[in-house]
Amino acid sequence: MNIFAEYYNEICDRKTIFLKVENQEIGFLVYEKLSDGNIFIQECFVKKDFRKKNFASKLVQTLLIQNKDAKKIFSNVRLHYKTSNESLIAQLIFGFKIYKIESDTIYLYKDV
Repeated sequence: MNIFAEYYNEICDRKTIFLKVENQEIGFLVYEKLSDGNIFIQECFVKKDFRKKNFASKLVQTLLIQNKDAKKIFSNVRLHYKTSNESLIAQLIFGFKIYKIESDTIYLYKDV
């Protein structure tokens, strides 16, 4: 675990999953386990050269293996981020559904 992930876990009680390919770290997913056992994905990132190759879904699959009791996964897309369009499209393709839209954030969920 890198030091930032350790710090984030300590101050926010959020866990980080890292994805490596051939000993190269190519992505990560930061999540919070909610009091009802469901999961909220805070951040999911895959390096540009590895996008559109299902690595983000591998991170989510790992998340589900580690949290078998979760019934739903929640996430959001912040519209002021540079990659908001790509993020929203990826989540919709993966089966997430929109359940709320606020001024600069779209909230999504997926039944598991």
